[in-house]
Formats: sequence, structure tokens, C-alpha cells
Amino acid sequence: MQIGPDWDFPSSIPQTPYAEARSIHWANGGFWACGKLGLGAHEKGWVLRLNERLGVGAYAAFDAPGTAPFYDLQPLNDALLVTGATDSVFPWPGGGEPVATVLRLPWEGIMRFHEEGALHSQFLRPRVYETKGSQGFTANGESSTPVTGSPVALPLTPEILAPEPVLVADPVFLALERQDPGAIQSFAQWAYYHRLSGAQSNLLNDDDGDGIINGLECYFGLNPRLQDALPALAIGWAQDGDRRVPALQLRRSTFAKNLPFGLEASPDLRGWLPYVEQNVIAQPVDAGHESAIILTDPQGEPLFFRIGGLPVPE
Repeated sequence: MQIGPDWDFPSSIPQTPYAEARSIHWANGGFWACGKLGLGAHEKGWVLRLNERLGVGAYAAFDAPGTAPFYDLQPLNDALLVTGATDSVFPWPGGGEPVATVLRLPWEGIMRFHEEGALHSQFLRPRVYETKGSQGFTANGESSTPVTGSPVALPLTPEILAPEPVLVADPVFLALERQDPGAIQSFAQWAYYHRLSGAQSNLLNDDDGDGIINGLECYFGLNPRLQDALPALAIGWAQDGDRRVPALQLRRSTFAKNLPFGLEASPDLRGWLPYVEQNVIAQPVDAGHESAIILTDPQGEPLFFRIGGLPVPE
């Protein structure tokens, strides 16, 4: 198996002689193994499958900016369970600490990772080699030799016990597997997508400390784990048939119109009421965002606009 540049298949996996296998099991018609590539702060986890002829059936390296080795692999009934560690998967403020990772991989070893993380899969095309006609392969048979010996007593010396692990009262759970952001239709689904739980899932909470509460992060489709700038609410003109009308333009979540809070209007900045979006031109930006142009009534009274309707902090 060639690890590194390939004339037929470009790859960014670094070529290295340091490839360590940590675990190997027979499952689903082949040998499965996992391990790590590289040394020091550049270790990458990998998963390999060999068929019954020891030809490479699948190979995937799981890369991240820092260290992300794999330590063990166990076959399940319908998938693979891989354990490892990483120090750079979620680089939000306060991150960068070593954390354990548990991956449930399908039999082909392919996994699409969550957009919030830095892990991504890199694949190398499998190659199957024929041993006949090649001097580069050898076959090893089984042999055994009787060994005699006598038992030896091993002295045991008590040492200082390791400190007990400290349990976190409110641990942070993070998603590794990619999900479809276009399937989010509510604040609860948005909070689950970002694995917010407990106090973190409160509308008024600000987990990343960027001054934008979760309710607004959800409305604008921001990442509650990373510090963002509040998107602008632009005011301009848009064409409505044969006339030009005042319009609001903003980038927001595709499900923003389904939320119980959102665009509000006021004639005097004192009394605010929900603004009914009767004429909206929405252009999809990606799976989870849209660019919305909200046409207003040019014959109506002048209004001020804001994103509101959220609970008032106590």
C-alpha cells in the first residue's frame, strides 16, 4: 500500500515511513486495522481493510491540523467502532485541549464529518497485487518449536495510586458526523445539530461570547461555537413588477420564517410588532442559508425594523 503521492491519484496525505498499526480484526470478509501516521504533533489516524487475499480493499486517513491518532478498532454488527484522540478538531475559543473521539464507521470506512470540526476524510485508491510473477512477496508458513521453562516469581511493589478522574458536571458533547443542515426547521433542531444541551440550549445564552445570543445565532444561521459578527440588515430598493419599492435584504437561515421570533417593525421605536413578510424574494445561498429580499409597502407609514420577539432577560 503506497502512502503519499501517487501519479494516478493525487493526495495530500504526507509520505512518511512512520505508520503504526494499533489494532487488527477479521470482520465482514476481511482484515480491518487502524493506527496512526507520522510523529509528534502531526499524527493522523487511519483505517485499512485487507481482503481475503491481503489486497487493499479500502484505506482512509482522517486528517486534522494537529494530532488525531486512532488507538483501537472493534467490529460491531453493522459497522466499526474506532477510538482515538485529537487536540484540534473544534478550534473555538477555549479549545485546543486533547479530547477523546469515538467514531462509528460504516464497513467501507467512509465518514463525512460535521462542518464545525476540522477532521476530514482522505481516500487512497485500493490496489490489489498478484503474488505470482513477482519477487516482492513472500509466503510464510506456520512452524512451532517446543519450549521448556520454569516459573519465576515476580515481586510486586505498591506504588502511589493515580488520582481519580474529575467528572465534569456539565460536559460538552460535540458532533463528529455530518448532518444535513437543510433538514433543520426549528430552534430545537438547530440546538441539537450543534449539540447544545442544558443551559447551552437557552435562547438567551451566548456560548461563544461574541455578544450574539443563541436566538439570533439561530435566526442568522451562525455557529454558536465560533465567534461571529452580526450580519447586516441592509435597506435598499427592489423591483416589484413595474415599480420600485423599499426593501430589506439580509442573509439568514432557510427556516428563519418558521421561528416564533424574527422581523419586527415600529413607527416610533417604542412599540414593536411582528412584521408580516407578504412579499419575499428568497435565493438559496447553501443548504442552510438564504438571501432574503423583503419588499415593503411604499404607501405605508415609515417604519423602523429589527430582529426581535425573543424573551426579555430576567
